[in-house]
Amino acid sequence: MMRAKCHIKYLAGLLATGLIISSCSLPKDLSRTNKINPPSKFEVIPDSSQATAQVPKWQNFFQDSLLVILIDSAIKNNIDLKIATQRIYQAEAHLNYSRKAFYPDLNARGSLGTTQYGKYTENGVGNFDTNKSPNITQDQVIPSPVPDGFVGLQTNWETGFAGKLRNRKKRAEYYLFINAEGKRIVQKAMVG
Repeated sequence: MMRAKCHIKYLAGLLATGLIISSCSLPKDLSRTNKINPPSKFEVIPDSSQATAQVPKWQNFFQDSLLVILIDSAIKNNIDLKIATQRIYQAEAHLNYSRKAFYPDLNARGSLGTTQYGKYTENGVGNFDTNKSPNITQDQVIPSPVPDGFVGLQTNWETGFAGKLRNRKKRAEYYLFINAEGKRIVQKAMVG
């Protein structure tokens, strides 16, 4: 009985292996390609790639010149359109920032100042005692306000680990697209 179970498992394993191997190839009748020749011109459905439907500008759409002047004035003075335009500028700046994040950043820095140590601090007492020492010369004396200056370069480069920078750039592109469409919708609502 135990031996029969082993044979059944063995045959089931061979059958599963055979099915897996045979499923890795295409059947012979599907492996060759049949050429399909579409008609050169569709009679019922117009070809949209060759259509030259142009939407007229809103100024040319209306015949009344006073109406065109009023709509133009409303567009120029509309607060919602001004806000939408500013959001587009903000989205463009964010997109430029996201694009520049792929490259290293180099900054030049400089500072000039003085440092005054307190009388009863570790540095203040140490400087006072050092200045009173008979072992140092006059040019080795620590001045009371210590001059402090720095000039140098600083570099920063963030690697796009795990697609972080690429996703940030894609999000900025979507944000720009959304704001541009929002402005178009506001303008369309005003004109239409």
